[in-house]
Amino acid sequence: MRSRDADHPEIDILENAGPSRQAMRHGVSNNVYFHHVQDGLNVTSNKTTSSTALILDLCKGNTDTPELLSLTAVLPVVPSSLGSLETQLRTLLEYSRYLSDILITYPAALQSQIRRSMLSVLASGGHSAHVEMSLSTWPSGTDEATAVFHVAQQAATTHVLLLGSDGLETFDDRTKEILLLLEPFSTMMPLGPRGLIGNACVTPSETPQKADYLLPPFLLPTSLLPLEYFPAYTWKTLGERMSQTQPGLAGGLVVGSSNSSSAGCSQTVTSISEEVLPDIPMLADDYSLQPVESLGTTILNDTCVAEYDRIPLSGTFMLLLDSTADLRSFSSAACRLQTDGHEITTVVRSSESDLVGRGDFDVDDWHVPRVDISVITNDRPHSLERLLTSLSSARYFGDALNLRVNMEQTADPETLQVVNVFRWNYGQVFLHRRVIHGGLLPAVVESWYPHSNNSYGLILEDDVEVSPLFYAWIKMALLRYRYGQQEDRSSQLFGISLYQQKNLELRPDGRHPFNARNAFAAVGIANPNTPYLSQIPCSWGAVYFPEHWKEFHSYLSFRLSEYAWDTDQVVIPGARSNKWTRSWKKYFIELVYLRGYIMLYPNFDDYVSLSTNHLEIGSHVKNMSTEAYLRKKRMFLLPLMELPSPEQASGLLDLPNGRLPSWSSLPSLDLLGLPVDEKAMIQRGLARKAELTGCDEWVAERGIPSHDVWDLLCDSDQLFHHKFREGSTGQ
Repeated sequence: MRSRDADHPEIDILENAGPSRQAMRHGVSNNVYFHHVQDGLNVTSNKTTSSTALILDLCKGNTDTPELLSLTAVLPVVPSSLGSLETQLRTLLEYSRYLSDILITYPAALQSQIRRSMLSVLASGGHSAHVEMSLSTWPSGTDEATAVFHVAQQAATTHVLLLGSDGLETFDDRTKEILLLLEPFSTMMPLGPRGLIGNACVTPSETPQKADYLLPPFLLPTSLLPLEYFPAYTWKTLGERMSQTQPGLAGGLVVGSSNSSSAGCSQTVTSISEEVLPDIPMLADDYSLQPVESLGTTILNDTCVAEYDRIPLSGTFMLLLDSTADLRSFSSAACRLQTDGHEITTVVRSSESDLVGRGDFDVDDWHVPRVDISVITNDRPHSLERLLTSLSSARYFGDALNLRVNMEQTADPETLQVVNVFRWNYGQVFLHRRVIHGGLLPAVVESWYPHSNNSYGLILEDDVEVSPLFYAWIKMALLRYRYGQQEDRSSQLFGISLYQQKNLELRPDGRHPFNARNAFAAVGIANPNTPYLSQIPCSWGAVYFPEHWKEFHSYLSFRLSEYAWDTDQVVIPGARSNKWTRSWKKYFIELVYLRGYIMLYPNFDDYVSLSTNHLEIGSHVKNMSTEAYLRKKRMFLLPLMELPSPEQASGLLDLPNGRLPSWSSLPSLDLLGLPVDEKAMIQRGLARKAELTGCDEWVAERGIPSHDVWDLLCDSDQLFHHKFREGSTGQ
């Protein structure tokens, strides 16, 4: 349940949510980490190499620029802290410059009181309107530390603040500012006022001090959160993990005012000293070590995953392997260990040559792009269930993806039930339902809006189904053409299609069959199996880029307002889309034509695709005879790329030389499916723009424009722009 008010934060009630999978920062599978080994630390210092000097160097300033920082606070609530919850929330909201999310976790019995406290805080006002607050219950028998760690894995911000049930009330202002990113300390390591060396508390001071591990509250980069959570001794185990990944820097840094409360540290030391750590069993030699042919049916395909909430913990293993060949040889034993209830973390040493397309992108960019999935549905529950099942069955290689389900006002009860029982294990789920029927155009256009230029929207109508490898295709293409070498990037690329074109739909005489491989072979292209660029936007499974989607929003507002052109103005001479009256694609096609934009399309044999459309009855498919319907469906239904068998390589690598080509090697097609180079498409759009606006001089002076729609329209009236934007947003 989500509540939004113009003057208040949002509230998400995440009831009985399934476990969320935290993005793995160095991995490709649930419990298998590929750690890229580099020499030294990511720190440059010309000073002495003592640990104190190194720590002080790290603490000179944030490694992220302020505009890139974002923070999630995780606050546990227990019966003894319920009375102070409102005060704790107001304190967090008071320091909310970088705070974007507050995740509150608690035993289920406290839910009604917590909701009342939250509503009281919201009603009081006087705080930031951009902070989202989410509620999540923890299972019976779960301790506070495990609950906090588990909920923290939902964080989609750059940093996470792990709080105790006492919040920040016992700390002075400076310590609060440090924990909420307002004080210029290093954000590369866990940082907080409570820490221990052995069983002794470290007294906080203005000079950072090393600790074996920290106790809440402490701040750390979200990228440092391991995938797995620790069922016992959470903070001590996390500190040990930090010291393994940050050589020489221990488990965290203690920093804060000497006036900060250390009572929480002392109490925790007492409780830990009374506990007895379980024995960690040695690796027995009675497991099969016979080599397997491939990882395809073992660890990498998620078939060997221990259910930590069902199988009692009987020992923890970390497998340190020197190569993927060693992993293949040992995978049977690893699976057996997991089956027997052991917690397994596997680290595989890899070199740059092990990374597919490593030379095409910077490995540091692996986790920069964030893909949001947006599903549009109305009254096709079986279609929706099929789509959601295919999304849940896909491989995400440790990445976290948030999913939004956008329901029309007329959604039927069965559709609502499908949504209510759906569980998404790869990120957060947001539900939206219109209160007034809007139709497909606003349903699609308003389903997603980027929050940064590293935010990408995968837009899926409910009659689409995706391949298990669809995200691999997206990730490959983003890293190559958005984050790769400068010569492989182009501001003209507006998205990535999952669907293969089987028909050309924009020619004035109707649809024409299309086979990209045959077309490229006919014109002598050396590698007819190459992916290609097309001006046609895909509506049956595609990722749209942030700059272009923002511009499209502005362009659509302009077109529907009839500010300069009537809605029936022909923008593209001879295009079949001119006759479409209720399609968002009509207007996106216009923008593409005027700008010379292009989309990346896959081109696999026999139309094998990363998505397909089942062409079910809906807004654009009306009732027809069975024979006519089946004939039309065959025109658009495509085979989905399947997961490879153990003996096969992935079909995704059916590419020229087994990799995505350079940008200059990609063929490009215009709206009619005819070969044309990128410059010619841009010039064609500029010429049509000059005809429509009469601004030849503007075109000649500016050349290739930015993603500003007013630049596209040759309108420099800034006062009108402001009034237009106010009108288009309803303010």
